[in-house]
Amino acid sequence: MEYGNREYNFAFARDITEREHANEELRKSEENYRSIFNAANDAIFVHNIDTGDIIDVNQRMCDLYGYSSQEVHQLNVEDLSSGQPPYTQEYALELINKAAGGEPQLFEWMAKDKTGRLFWVEVSLKRAVIGGTARLLAIVRDVTERKQAEEEIRKLNEELEQRVIERTAELTAANKELESFSYSVSHDLRAPLRAINGFSQILQEEHASRIDKQGKHYLNRIRLAGQHMDEIIDGLLMLSRVTRANLMKQEVDLSTIARTIADVHQETEPDRKVTFTIKEEITVYGDKNLLQIVMENLIGNAWKFTSKKKHAKIEFGIMEIDKKQTYFVRDNGEGFNMEYADRLFSSFSRLHGKDEFEGSGIGLATVQRIVHRHGGCIWAKSEPDKGAVFYFML
Repeated sequence: MEYGNREYNFAFARDITEREHANEELRKSEENYRSIFNAANDAIFVHNIDTGDIIDVNQRMCDLYGYSSQEVHQLNVEDLSSGQPPYTQEYALELINKAAGGEPQLFEWMAKDKTGRLFWVEVSLKRAVIGGTARLLAIVRDVTERKQAEEEIRKLNEELEQRVIERTAELTAANKELESFSYSVSHDLRAPLRAINGFSQILQEEHASRIDKQGKHYLNRIRLAGQHMDEIIDGLLMLSRVTRANLMKQEVDLSTIARTIADVHQETEPDRKVTFTIKEEITVYGDKNLLQIVMENLIGNAWKFTSKKKHAKIEFGIMEIDKKQTYFVRDNGEGFNMEYADRLFSSFSRLHGKDEFEGSGIGLATVQRIVHRHGGCIWAKSEPDKGAVFYFML
């Protein structure tokens, strides 16, 4: 411009350092966002909250659905869903509208990729503000393996339920057979056995003078066999009853039961020298009648197998094993070889001969069933001629 007779040129300068610095920070922020966005393990969709159009997706979405980042902008819900009810576009729009209105949605969906493969996803749908603008954000996780595992579990449960039904039916039938067997044992076998025992007794008492020594020996063998058979029948019936009986649980004083059993044995055989040591106030929660059978068998066995000891000792007590209350019956009797301990609780299994100690071989099998019915376990430790200890938990 001219001023006077002179011509001047003006230059204006503005400091834009801060703006450039802000732009650089924005660029870095955008790079960080994009880096995190694409590193996510879940597929992420950013939608226009008004139209529902896809604005942006991350790399995981492209990998999961098989579309390029350019193709996804042309897709809609129908392209990405199986279309099988209830996974329809109408239902999807209903969920989208709820999320756009500020009500977050979390649901499972049957999705479809570019090849038509169907797979399961879990979708988290919520309204979010990105760059100052309200958007609809969808985070999608592939849960196909989990759904397959759930389906396998469902099938296994159905098979298990069917097996339980079948097994229950089998057990019901077996119980009916057992009841029938028990009735048979109780009535059909008892009658001929009574006849054998009765007539052999008559022969022994009224016709002994006409029977020689050998005949009397055979007759005595018949009577002893009959009595043993009677014991076996009693044992079988007892075993049957404890297996089927309903448990009537209550607080049970095992110490009092043990003391009563000990008194009965001492009254029955007053000449025997047996020292009983019974821990007081041992109480449990269980079926009193069945636990009475347990104590009768265990203390009865201890009484029986200490019969050859001049100074027998029998103890009932309690101790802690693996932080569980454990009850025991200990004696200083005959004992047994632990090599045969696995046979101890089997029906009709005996570790001593009949000529040494009487018994049917059913008592400990009965005890084990009662203990198992109380959710417990029983085991024993022993050495020949050094006594035995029977432990049980309930």
